[in-house]
Amino acid sequence: MHAWALFDVEDTCVDAVFQAALRAAHASADPPLGSHVLAFWAIAAY
Repeated sequence: MHAWALFDVEDTCVDAVFQAALRAAHASADPPLGSHVLAFWAIAAY
């Protein structure tokens, strides 16, 4: 949510925040969350 909010406010993809979210999803063993992070990251990078 933090990365997406930054994207809305700054109109730029904040890769470091998406990377942190992806690492958190991996650390918590939550593949669906990781998939959502990657999907939103792809949309923001597009």
